[in-house]
Parts: sequence; C-alpha cells; structure tokens
Amino acid sequence: MHPAACKSSFIVSVSLITKYSAILEPVANILQMKTLDIVTANEHIQTIVEMLSDHRKNAENVTAEILKEACNIAKPLNVDISVARIDGQQKHRNNLSAENPGDFWKRSLIIPYLDSIIGSLQVRFFTDKSPAFLLTHFHPDNMKHVSLEEWKKSTSSCESIYNLKGIKGKDELWFKMWNKV
Repeated sequence: MHPAACKSSFIVSVSLITKYSAILEPVANILQMKTLDIVTANEHIQTIVEMLSDHRKNAENVTAEILKEACNIAKPLNVDISVARIDGQQKHRNNLSAENPGDFWKRSLIIPYLDSIIGSLQVRFFTDKSPAFLLTHFHPDNMKHVSLEEWKKSTSSCESIYNLKGIKGKDELWFKMWNKV
C-alpha cells in the first residue's frame, strides 16, 4: 500500500477530500440527529452549494490551496507532486494537456470533484424539494419550534402542493392542541 499512498494522484485526492469532507461533516451530523430539522438542514445545504459554486468559479485559488496541502504531505515522503504521464494515445483515462501541475489537477480532479458534489447536493436537496420538507412541520414535536404564523404558511403551502382540502380552519386548532402537550 505504501507505493500507492506515495503517488501524486493519491496525495492530491486525499487533500481534496479532506478539505470538502470537513465542510460537509456538519450537514452529515445534522441529518443523523434524533431531533432532525430537515428544513434547517436544507437551508444549510443551500449555503454550502453556493460556497462550492464559488470555489468552482475560483478553481485556481482552490487548486493552489489543495496543492500546497498536498506538497506538505508529500515532502516528508520524498514525493514530488507531478502530473500523470501524457501519452500519444490514451484509452483508459483522460489525457489532459497542461502546462503545470496546477492546471492538470484543476482540470482532471478538482473541477470534476466539485461538480460532482454540487450536482449530488442539488439533486437531493434542491429548492424544488423544499415543499416536501415542509411536511416535517406536521410532526407534533416540530410544531413546538415554529410560530403560528410559520405553521399557517406551511399548512397553506402543503394544502396547495398536495391538494389537501379542508386543512384551513383546522390548522390553528391542531397547532394549539399540540403546543399544550
């Protein structure tokens, strides 16, 4: 395993994954909590997607940061962070031309990784799914943490989205009943 761990691709990948795992860890913890608030988690994820999109737009800065960290890891191992071998005809991986290691790693690893994370988060937590998350407000325990105004807004949205007839009028009674408990 030592030879594999001493390759540039492994070291740069570990540096990249370490950086973004630290950003995603709080969300993973929120989603595993007993008192899960999916609406708040969704808002947090939207903020992370915006931040990742900014990182994607400024990929040069992110690449420099990742390569600096990778070099710090590689130095004690006597490994130079270099580009993969460029071949005349490539069949099994991208054959990216790059003038320096930064351009190579940005094009081959960092931008695709950021695109993958952004895409995955948007598919699972995009604002189109927000109305479904409002259903969590119907849980009696969650009713205690929202105001009557927020509760009515949630029930109104759910009524229109899910075609629930007759929920208005009962929503305030339901809210007051569960807030007494």
